[in-house]
Amino acid sequence: MFELVKKMINSVKAEVDIIMSYMPDPISGAMGANEIVTLVIAIFILAALLPSAMTSIFAANTTAWSATTILMWGILPVIIIAVIVLKFYKGGE
Repeated sequence: MFELVKKMINSVKAEVDIIMSYMPDPISGAMGANEIVTLVIAIFILAALLPSAMTSIFAANTTAWSATTILMWGILPVIIIAVIVLKFYKGGE
């Protein structure tokens, strides 16, 4: 079960890394048209995939799981959103 969680978090991190790779250099501040289009497409892909991932998480059958595992599964969407926000906040480091 935790392998699935790790795979999901890694896939979200990979999406955020793709988006952050097209962010402009903070010193120059310039961004080309190609980078803007790619950034917009990456944001649309993330916006399309994230809700379905959240739906799958909430629809999981947790009847045979322990109470601790169910609690961790419940906060997984919050962790995913926090990873995305922190990735943007730290500037992609």
